[in-house]
Amino acid sequence: MLKRHWKLSVTLALVLLAVLSVVGYQIFVTGRETHVWLEPTGLDPAAGTVSGDLVVDPGWQYGEVLQADLHADNEAYPVPLARREDGTYTGPVTLPLGAWPIWMVLQTDRGDAPPDLSPLLEAAADTYALLPVQRRTWSGVTPVCEGGTFGVGGELEFGLRNWEAPGIQVQAPEFRLYRNDARAEVVPAREQRQGRTYSYAADLEEPLTVSCAPGDEMRLTFACRDDFGLAYEFAYACWQVTADGAEGQDVFAADPVLTWPE
Repeated sequence: MLKRHWKLSVTLALVLLAVLSVVGYQIFVTGRETHVWLEPTGLDPAAGTVSGDLVVDPGWQYGEVLQADLHADNEAYPVPLARREDGTYTGPVTLPLGAWPIWMVLQTDRGDAPPDLSPLLEAAADTYALLPVQRRTWSGVTPVCEGGTFGVGGELEFGLRNWEAPGIQVQAPEFRLYRNDARAEVVPAREQRQGRTYSYAADLEEPLTVSCAPGDEMRLTFACRDDFGLAYEFAYACWQVTADGAEGQDVFAADPVLTWPE
């Protein structure tokens, strides 16, 4: 009887140890972050697509990553991947801008990665979320509009985030003021970086001013470029000039206007 209980206890202990080993492995593996981003190589405004190298930093060891099955707007985009010296995997892809929802499963030399180990992009995200530069926050601004002159002064601050693509630098950051879609004023912005989040600010001792008339639309934007040459212009604020001043409009759109150098 004692021998039987002893064998049963040993068996249960071995089973429990095996379970804990698997659970421990899952916790260890899933505790490492997976990062996915696009390094742009071209833009086709007519087709509404962006091309680039899809980069996957799996953050776990589950065999060699062979392919990323990227899904956007119910279309599949299989991307064969090759390993780089830094341990990331990359492959070329062309994607429609704004397509959503976007999600992905990785194929490895051991088969598909388990769902809890596959990078899962946010269900609400679209293909813009793969770009290296993303909007994070922005500060409010109150304009002055009187005597046929529109002005924006004080401190402007626009926040960006870069959770996925490490080491990407933002080039030529600036604020732009438009009158009826015609660029009227430009002021450079200084960088304020903290980890992978960073903001850009401009202290306007002298306000940006432009002549105006009732019915004019005034628009403030933040513009920059990434390391690959892709230019971004984010809407910051927009106002409609009236006989009594200027009325603000909410233009906090997540998607920037993109341009590619000719």
